[in-house]
Amino acid sequence: MGKLYLYLHPHSKTAKVEDCARCIIGDKLEVAEMHCEKLKARYEHLYMSCHLQVRVKSADMKCALDLLMRRESWPQGLFVKRFFKHKDDGPEQQ
Repeated sequence: MGKLYLYLHPHSKTAKVEDCARCIIGDKLEVAEMHCEKLKARYEHLYMSCHLQVRVKSADMKCALDLLMRRESWPQGLFVKRFFKHKDDGPEQQ
């Protein structure tokens, strides 16, 4: 499962993020599951932070990440950051 963190306008909705991700992926890949979760932002009046999880076939993961990590794919003003997990299976990190 690919995981991304997104930072956007404070009044944005998670459903809009999912819709945008679906438009970016389009019919290029088969998405088995997609979930966007709003996170607690340090400065909630300035931005909204969310965590987007996308499940695709393992053979399509690189393509999905390439599509979703392209700055040009997302609306202007939206910041995307890749999520990584420690190799030692410790707590998840950014």
